[in-house]
Amino acid sequence: MWNSLEGFYIHGSIALNAFNPYLSDIDFITILIRRATTSEVKKLKAVHKKLELSYPQWKLEGSYLLLEDVGREQQEIAPYPYYHDRALHSAGYHDITQATWWVLKHRGICLIGLPPENLGFTVDWNLLQRKMKENLNSYWVSWTRSPSKLAY
Repeated sequence: MWNSLEGFYIHGSIALNAFNPYLSDIDFITILIRRATTSEVKKLKAVHKKLELSYPQWKLEGSYLLLEDVGREQQEIAPYPYYHDRALHSAGYHDITQATWWVLKHRGICLIGLPPENLGFTVDWNLLQRKMKENLNSYWVSWTRSPSKLAY
């Protein structure tokens, strides 16, 4: 598996210097050279289980993508492994948005691989703004209606 790793990046609140230890998760994108095999997905599940046991206070959220998937719309990408709600899902979709790509490209933290600004994609600013407006008026509006979500 590890010889299939092309890049590992932190994005989200950590990259934006907005991490809140009471509310935030640790967002990551792992770039693979090729799709993960069933055996490799099992190994990833074991790795994530070990991380959960060692660091239960930190919630991880991330995707295992191919380089050609980076910067693309979710509906253009084949299902991929992702980690969400303390479980590794072998194939599906999770939180890949224009905002994800903008943060990765402009503020992402590279642990392995090309510097994020050198990744071969651009973000359409008008599309990003439209998608952010949709997200603010759907997902985030529920937070204003349930202020207890913000209590810590």
